[in-house]
Amino acid sequence: MFPAMDPHWIDALPADKREVLSRIESLHTALMEAAESGDWVRTAELERERATCLQALYANVQDLDPDTGECLARITEQLIRGDRALMNKVERERSRLGDELGHLRRGQKAVNAYTDHARR
Repeated sequence: MFPAMDPHWIDALPADKREVLSRIESLHTALMEAAESGDWVRTAELERERATCLQALYANVQDLDPDTGECLARITEQLIRGDRALMNKVERERSRLGDELGHLRRGQKAVNAYTDHARR
């Protein structure tokens, strides 16, 4: 789930940055879904697209007035929270896959030992 943001923060942004933020929101949701389903290729593709959008969101920030810059700072805090949730999900999945790989390796060792023994 994309972190909740104060509509005032979003409304303070120029229209082009609001559009980019909307795209970032869509990509975040798709990233979470891809990670949940274990589609790591898709997750990586979505993350590359999101990185491009983030670059666009922060392009020319020096041109923003102080109030708009403060709103963007608050949005950034929320984006970081969303990233933490995504990273936690990825870390849990990575741990699960590591456990699964360990089980597979132990199973393969057992098969190899059985095969070696059967050949004697």
